Amino acid sequence: MPNKEEKNKESRNRNSPDFEIIHARNLKEVEKAAKTSEFSKSSIHLERKQGHKEKSFIVQVWKGEKGSPDDPRRVFALEHVNEKNKIAKLKELLNKSGFFKNLKNKCKQDKKEKKNYKIIIKPNIMIATQKAIQNYTDPALVDWLVDDLNKKGYKNVRIVESENLLQRVSAKHTPQRVAKGVGYKHPVINLTDEEWDTVKYKEGKVCVSKRLENADYIINFAKGRNHPQRLMTGAIKNMFGSIPPKDKMERYHWKKSGIGMEDAVVAINNITSPDFTIIDMVKSVDYKDEHATDKPMEPSVVFKAGMMLAGQDPLSIDKTLSIKMGYKQNESPVVGAMADFRQDFDIRKEQNLISGTDLSRIENEGREWKKVPLATRLEWGPGIDIGLKTVLDVGVPEKYVKPYFEKIYMVLKNRKNI
Repeated sequence: MPNKEEKNKESRNRNSPDFEIIHARNLKEVEKAAKTSEFSKSSIHLERKQGHKEKSFIVQVWKGEKGSPDDPRRVFALEHVNEKNKIAKLKELLNKSGFFKNLKNKCKQDKKEKKNYKIIIKPNIMIATQKAIQNYTDPALVDWLVDDLNKKGYKNVRIVESENLLQRVSAKHTPQRVAKGVGYKHPVINLTDEEWDTVKYKEGKVCVSKRLENADYIINFAKGRNHPQRLMTGAIKNMFGSIPPKDKMERYHWKKSGIGMEDAVVAINNITSPDFTIIDMVKSVDYKDEHATDKPMEPSVVFKAGMMLAGQDPLSIDKTLSIKMGYKQNESPVVGAMADFRQDFDIRKEQNLISGTDLSRIENEGREWKKVPLATRLEWGPGIDIGLKTVLDVGVPEKYVKPYFEKIYMVLKNRKNI
């Protein structure tokens, strides 16, 4: 028997004929529903029955006309963005992409007041170790968005992030401290300190923040950049950072949870699907990131891409981003995994979905975006040279891993800016 929340979502379906509502008992059924369409969005539903908490999912499957103005796969972009005009450009992008209209409609459909509407913003923060190397989501953009939403009457807006592998060598590497170090003015909530649930997927489990489970609207505010283990990171990969435990590497890269990293990313994107995604590529990094270097990165790795993207569909956005970086649209293992989960499509054959840019390679004053190889070579101790992807995905003895992280953090300890 559908409860009040389910009835509200089903009434939304009656008002939106392009979407079909499907109730799923687990992620396997979510995947089955997702494969019937090029776009789907799901959310977890928790209900207590006879003293036991039962998890189910509500899947919104798009059944509309491909390429129409209402196609949720549409990607909106703005180019020629710089430090001086980035706030004005973000505002323009959000208006063009229909972000404010999308938020307003969902708030109305959920029958909630603006001031109580629980909005979550998930930026990419925890990779940051050097303020000058902007491989993290620009704090000025995120802070402006919070302020603007507050002005529009949305008072319950929270920025969230979780701890990561650098906690191994410094307890100070927390979302609060790193965010403050790179310039965030609004507080950042540490999901690692809060409660989470576990959801079964395939042969393992993924941890899910209760805060995100209970959110009304999730904004995925990601950074577009290179990633030495997954080629690139953008919309889809950013949600991995919402998984609360700090030992995500052991749980998912090394599969101690029973599933690998790609499965965890796919799962979290379908358990707490973002309602809207924004990509910051005003400045980026076309180089190995801090996972793959044991010395400070030079300013020369900063790439002034001058671009922002936005839309409802993380997969469409990452396909576009991948091609513009010089990769095949599903070449990144993360993007490929998400494409496999649902009915895939070729964005090169549907370029009418993209407005504000084309699929040409990103350039910065005549310099093309540099791609990175998946297996960057690293020194992991005396006489030991191990491929990074092998280390992260298979695992090596702790005696080799910890010295490497200490090696990285050795060059971070004296950086006063973070």
